[in-house]
Amino acid sequence: MVVAAKKLLPKLWGLVSGAFSVVGVAIQCLLVLVYLIFILVDFRKFKASWDGYLPPAWREPVVDFLTEFNDAMSVYFRGQFMVASSVGILFAIGFSIVGIKMAVILGLFIGLLNMVPYLQIAGVVPALLLAILTALERGVPASGLLIGVAVVFLVVQIIQDVILTPRIMGKVTGLRPVLILFCVFFWGKLLGFLGVLLAIPLTCLGLAHYRRLLKAQSLELAQG
Repeated sequence: MVVAAKKLLPKLWGLVSGAFSVVGVAIQCLLVLVYLIFILVDFRKFKASWDGYLPPAWREPVVDFLTEFNDAMSVYFRGQFMVASSVGILFAIGFSIVGIKMAVILGLFIGLLNMVPYLQIAGVVPALLLAILTALERGVPASGLLIGVAVVFLVVQIIQDVILTPRIMGKVTGLRPVLILFCVFFWGKLLGFLGVLLAIPLTCLGLAHYRRLLKAQSLELAQG
């Protein structure tokens, strides 16, 4: 009996510690939810007075920076949503022409992934699997459907990079398409893949800061 108790005791401690871990996670989630509720209740009040918690010397530059950053990200996500929607429609059309199963759903799903630039590459795996399943169901060689899927990805990517992103982002940000392509190339070289993802918001933020500096210098010259 003693031997059985010694064998059973570690298992009991494991169950107890596991239960405490689950309870701890649940309490943390509950605290986060409570804090979130209180923040949402007082959000308007906090939004109007949050800058009062900053030191006076930092207040103006921090507020200006965050305002510019918020404007840049709002413009970026609005444009990216338009690009992702267009890409999803193109994928749906392309997959329908190729003739794979669930073409429209898969195309729109890949378009949703495109809210993060170039994440649509993750849609290659389900697209290839659906192409293979479609070929097996129809009793035809899978090579034709696989090549068709590859062509759809290649064509849509070219349309996105050459036409959609420069034109749509150029329209919502006020930047010329050539400048957008240059910014993507510049930030990509500077920061790698992260630079490609953040090229447009970083450019908008930099331009907003540059305009603010020009405005401040103009005011100084006018006062001088």
